[in-house]
Amino acid sequence: MNLLKTYLILLLFGASTIPVSAQMLSVNPDTKNDYLFTTLSHFNPLFVNRNNLKSVRVEVSYKRDGDPIIKTNLFHLYEFDRNGRLVSQIETYKKSLSEIDSSLIRYYYNKDNNIVKEERRDAKGNFKYVFNYNKNELSRKTYYREKKLDSVNTKDIIVYEEGYSWDTLSYDSLTEIVGYVYNDIGKKYKKYYWVYSKSGSLLVNGSKLLMNSFGSEKRYFYDQFGRVYKIEKRNLSDESKKETTNFFYDDEGHLLEERTKIKNILKNRSEYMYDEALMVDTQLLRDEETNTIHIYKLTYLFY
Repeated sequence: MNLLKTYLILLLFGASTIPVSAQMLSVNPDTKNDYLFTTLSHFNPLFVNRNNLKSVRVEVSYKRDGDPIIKTNLFHLYEFDRNGRLVSQIETYKKSLSEIDSSLIRYYYNKDNNIVKEERRDAKGNFKYVFNYNKNELSRKTYYREKKLDSVNTKDIIVYEEGYSWDTLSYDSLTEIVGYVYNDIGKKYKKYYWVYSKSGSLLVNGSKLLMNSFGSEKRYFYDQFGRVYKIEKRNLSDESKKETTNFFYDDEGHLLEERTKIKNILKNRSEYMYDEALMVDTQLLRDEETNTIHIYKLTYLFY
């Protein structure tokens, strides 16, 4: 589901004297420091911080062509601390036609606002990721799963560890940040990369395995006001899976609509509706294949 995506963003400027960074939604390239969470896409953390937002609750309904709106029991809840950082999220989903399950994620930060621990709980059990940094650069990630020893006690079992190294390259008018991932035995097996223009706009980012061509890449296109108006996503091993998303704004830089195509065929489109305070009230996501509109209704709490 692609609702309201990034945390710790590259801020973009809007069409009027009001910067997009002040808007509630902002289409943000995936920078090296971004942390993606599944349904709050385009949600602007600066807006969260400035307005002392405590939580966002998203309730889910849907409507098929010719049928009435059906309200579900599904919801998503996102909670922020007083610094505007995401600290927990609960997402419910259908386990089967009659069963609903949920997942809980909690985030912990250091003094530099880097995530140092991510705890998850879902139907598969309890597990967590622990992140270590060297001069603000991610250096190691450790994955733990919780094992029950008896009715009271548990033990965290290390499943794997990964190491990271980083480099910055400059050529012509471009700057590239490259990150490599090392497995448990110290073998480098994956590459991440971000390419920036001279003005600091992210042009390309992607990841790929070093032993083959498997991976993905995104390319970003900007309008005259510095806003992202198009993102092209491609599968590095299968060019036929190219996906394009276009974004449409009003005169003040508010995101109104986005349309996603695969093989030049419209797959889905989203419309964003705002209340009198210019906060997103509703997102309508239409799936063109099923002729179904998913309706996401947002409510807010403030500190």
